[in-house]
Amino acid sequence: MRLWGLVRKGDKVLRDALTEHEGVLPSDVGNWDALIAELCAALDLAAPVVLRKHIDDLRVFSHVAFRRDDFLEEVAFDRFELRILLSEREKKRATE
Repeated sequence: MRLWGLVRKGDKVLRDALTEHEGVLPSDVGNWDALIAELCAALDLAAPVVLRKHIDDLRVFSHVAFRRDDFLEEVAFDRFELRILLSEREKKRATE
């Protein structure tokens, strides 16, 4: 599984990063906070407050958007988007 994080201001992508988690499927993850914090560190961001709604969006839609309000400190962007990217092999394994 790969996690792709994008920092956006308006429609413009300010920066992005990709983290890889070999052999892990979204259903295997017990601690999303740690994976999100790792991606935020790669983007030099403070980690957002992760709510149950965010985890549910990730599991159902493989995508979540954090707004400015989801961060405890002031941020200079509008959204931090996180997307789950699965290879064809991982997609097949997830449906078995």
